[in-house]
Amino acid sequence: MHAPYAGLKIVDLFAVVSGPMAAGMLADQGAELIKVERPRATSRG
Repeated sequence: MHAPYAGLKIVDLFAVVSGPMAAGMLADQGAELIKVERPRATSRG
């Protein structure tokens, strides 16, 4: 089966449900997904 979005790169910068869901659908269709997340706070001490 041909992947319609093969070769397409998607940068996912979203944090709410609809953004990652849409990016996931594109990835299911063959796109390469690059997810960028906010750094987590580290504990000092």
